[in-house]
Amino acid sequence: MLKADKFSEEAEISLGTDMPLSLTLNMVTGDGKLSFLLAPRLEQDD
Repeated sequence: MLKADKFSEEAEISLGTDMPLSLTLNMVTGDGKLSFLLAPRLEQDD
């Protein structure tokens, strides 16, 4: 995600209570997009 800063000048961030964080960057040329989903790590109880 750190190298994607030159991919787009704008970013769309979506948050919700039942979904992970979503980060979407549209290409400057309009030819595509780059999306990331960031979810919390689930710990397993022993």
